Amino acid sequence: MINMMSIICVYNNKEILAEYLVESLSKQDIEYELILVDNRNNEFSSAASALNHGARKAHGDYYVFAHQDINFTSKTWLKNTEEEINDLSNAGIIGVAGK
Repeated sequence: MINMMSIICVYNNKEILAEYLVESLSKQDIEYELILVDNRNNEFSSAASALNHGARKAHGDYYVFAHQDINFTSKTWLKNTEEEINDLSNAGIIGVAGK
């Protein structure tokens, strides 16, 4: 089964975003959708409202909410994660925190 992941990121520092998240995503070996929510001007009053705004724009089968300073160190992270999710039955919400 081929699915697409939507990577949703609220950012407030464009340089950190480019150096970490965007750079590491450029090395991924599967197609993905990147939804960036610019909050440099504090348009959103909470992280939840900003992330929900991004989620409403997403078209992927799976949503990954990522911080601007995340670095996917493996070029197969998205692919491996998608395969793991596909193997689960009725997963609902899945989360990863920390290193």
